[in-house]
Amino acid sequence: MIFIRKLFPLCVAILIALYACNAISDNAKTASAESSLENTPQEVGTYLTDIPFTIARNYFVRHETSAASELVIHSREDFEQAFGNASQMGQSGESTPIDFNEQFVIALVFNNTDFATEVRPLDLRHDSHENLKLRYALQVGEKQIQSLQPSLLLVVNKEYLAPVRFDRVD
Repeated sequence: MIFIRKLFPLCVAILIALYACNAISDNAKTASAESSLENTPQEVGTYLTDIPFTIARNYFVRHETSAASELVIHSREDFEQAFGNASQMGQSGESTPIDFNEQFVIALVFNNTDFATEVRPLDLRHDSHENLKLRYALQVGEKQIQSLQPSLLLVVNKEYLAPVRFDRVD
């Protein structure tokens, strides 16, 4: 009986140690998988891919840009023809600033839909011909009461300026 009293705490300690080692191993696997994601956020709003970009927030598609489009915009005038400012109250409601002297915009605009639709950038890289290649995913959800015009605006530094290829990944 005395032997069992001394052995029981030791068995419990060994089981706890084995469980902790397994949990650490699982966390390491999860961290490794997460770090290999292609669109790991580098900082708020900026994505770490071969070519860094920021997703522009709080802009709407103007009616003149009603058809589905893949756009590369180099000037404020061209941008304002296609998109309007949709600022809202509060700090997170401000539109993303864009300095067209140092940046350009890569835009995807889709047709109006009454389905919840999310456009997600996967990565932006140089291809073998030194063009930019934007890979993106389009996720369509449930039917909604209102319609919307899905779009994605990426702000990129002009040092990376090159022709852009768009690649939808399903």
